[in-house]
Amino acid sequence: MILELKEVISEVKQPDNEEQKQNAMLLEDEIKWDDTLGNSQSELSNLAEEALREYNAGKTKQADW
Repeated sequence: MILELKEVISEVKQPDNEEQKQNAMLLEDEIKWDDTLGNSQSELSNLAEEALREYNAGKTKQADW
């Protein structure tokens, strides 16, 4: 295990059990999100190309968000 990961895990061990559970859930969600993005690059690329075509065709409008 690399030093940086050991340091983070050491810090995560400090809070109470409930906060540790929340940190574990956040880490698990992050891993799932990375897997999802890693397995969907072609789909994301297709969506980006579609968005650019719509923008270039004037089919989009500015939003304030």
